[in-house]
Amino acid sequence: LDLNLYSIIDSPSSAWYIRLYSDSDLGGCFFTKRSTSGILAGLASEDSDLMWANLAASSTKMGSNKKGDDDIIGVADNTPEAELHAANKANKCEAIPLQEIFSKILGRIIKVSHQVDNEAALKMIRKGYSPALRHLSRQDGLSLARLKEQYHSGADNNLVMEFCPTLQ
Repeated sequence: LDLNLYSIIDSPSSAWYIRLYSDSDLGGCFFTKRSTSGILAGLASEDSDLMWANLAASSTKMGSNKKGDDDIIGVADNTPEAELHAANKANKCEAIPLQEIFSKILGRIIKVSHQVDNEAALKMIRKGYSPALRHLSRQDGLSLARLKEQYHSGADNNLVMEFCPTLQ
């Protein structure tokens, strides 16, 4: 049995961009109290508020650090740190690869609009450093600096990170 998923975006491809959402829930796992994170990526159009040609989605439990785990990151101590982990994973695993693929398909650099719902995490990413997160491992500290460089360095790479309020 073959199944296919089709999406129709009723606008010219020149108006298309990738909309990416990353979110986390501090201590979201009922049993282990580990933080959970989720990523959703889709194709959207400048002509419409709708996004939808779904490209990728994932959900992860953070912090197991067991050998062979796909998601080797530390346990988050606070919500901005958990959001930082989710944003970093979304950037590395979805934003950059999808931008490269669609840029080749469309023959232009496609914009990626990365939506984050935590203003404190956004401020840390804009600075590239946070005294509140000075305890981060070297790997996580480098992730924060990398996110700043990719989204806020002024480079014309069409990567944009924006605040997206969570609806209750």
